[in-house]
Amino acid sequence: MDLHLSHPPRSLDGFPERRLEAGARLWTVHPDDRWPWSCAADGDGRFDLEEPWGTCYLSMDPLGALIECCCRRSPEVDEDALLQARLSVMRLDRDLRLADVAHPRSFGYGVTAEVHSIGDYAATQAWARAFREAGFDGVHYLLRHDPSRSLRGVARFGPAGERREWPRPDTGRFGEGLLREAAERFGIRYSAARTSAAARSPDSTAPSM
Repeated sequence: MDLHLSHPPRSLDGFPERRLEAGARLWTVHPDDRWPWSCAADGDGRFDLEEPWGTCYLSMDPLGALIECCCRRSPEVDEDALLQARLSVMRLDRDLRLADVAHPRSFGYGVTAEVHSIGDYAATQAWARAFREAGFDGVHYLLRHDPSRSLRGVARFGPAGERREWPRPDTGRFGEGLLREAAERFGIRYSAARTSAAARSPDSTAPSM
């Protein structure tokens, strides 16, 4: 019988970790009318915590943020989806200690590659609770929609809801370079109208990378 993602063990002492220093940049894609730094606690996210805690989902690369948020249902992205979305980048206000489920040594604690893609979020949310109780600030993991497993995500824990006290993000539209990279690297397809619409916009560049 194959070994699947198990329940967290009683002790996570020595669990592999990844540290991000204050000032490190993380990206997210979000609707134009939504504050980008928000910790979800509704159970719809892979590593959601229950209130009063929540989880903010970020990418270590702007390309990862684009793939995860705009291509969840299809590799085809239409003009409306791009025009209504924004790319934000945040510099961390403090060091973060992350549980690294992408580290091979995490297997010794019962983690398998399913943690990055399994549809049963009850299992991954149980791990999130265990990580927070063990003192971690979040989770470092592989982004589900990248078949190459090279793009990384960060699930940052914090009080549920909008985190207005975190550093103000730099927000803008998608730059042509990022959209071109997504098309060339992942085969993302855009509607024909997108190119002309983005080119006419004075706000068509992404935040500083």
